[in-house]
Amino acid sequence: GYSASGAATHNTVNLGDGKNHMPSSYNFGRIFGGNQADVTGNTLNVKTNVEVRNIYNFETINFEKNASFHESYPFLTIGGSAPTTIKSLSGVNLTGFEGLQGTYTLINNNTGGFTINDGKRTKTEMMGVTERSIFIDGANKNLLCTIYQFKDVTATQATALNDGTALCAGRSKMGNSTVNNKLTMGSGTYTKVYGGKTEGTGTSATDKGDSRNNSVTVTGGEITTALYGGYTDFASGIATGNTVTITGGKVDGTVYGGYSASGAATHNTVNLGD
Repeated sequence: GYSASGAATHNTVNLGDGKNHMPSSYNFGRIFGGNQADVTGNTLNVKTNVEVRNIYNFETINFEKNASFHESYPFLTIGGSAPTTIKSLSGVNLTGFEGLQGTYTLINNNTGGFTINDGKRTKTEMMGVTERSIFIDGANKNLLCTIYQFKDVTATQATALNDGTALCAGRSKMGNSTVNNKLTMGSGTYTKVYGGKTEGTGTSATDKGDSRNNSVTVTGGEITTALYGGYTDFASGIATGNTVTITGGKVDGTVYGGYSASGAATHNTVNLGD
């Protein structure tokens, strides 16, 4: 919206239609929600991977995950040299991300970085058994989103969280208890493998800090450093009721039925053979 001297509010810009990829050679110039300082109600909907020179004067930025997205690329790439200014990360929203885990780049601005007007560079939220964190990275070049499910995950090495070296079924980086997660590993080489992994702080949940009733079954592949049924680094967090079963493959490192950095690690089981 544009006004020569009045308000420019409650305007919407849609990038993409939610169905089709944007042509790889196509990029936009500067995208404005409005041309005045008051950004009330101005909304940007990002519906596919797209490159723009920069974005300005939006109160709300929605990222709508759909089949047109390439998840390995930034959803929105900033090609200009100026900082990207966002009023508040409270106005950054995700839809269509249900069932996903891992880290995604929402906006990349390698040259200009980011300015967050309210100064809060992280937004966290809980969605049932899933936690989300939307934040500016330490280099101030990317707006990232991490999504972790901390309860009731059933995974194989093909579907588990994989950061390139470590494999994990259920995970929390906000201190939520990891509970009832199951991982079966039949191939591949990893440094560490976890049935449930609890770390970090920030959750407001009452069930926090523990790693309970998780399991890892290894039928093949190789683990070079450590294997954990359940793991917690939370202060006084408890690791209990976790199970590791090894029927094949190779484990060169240490095996823990349950591991706690400072709390109890009791009633855990390790089975060698079936």
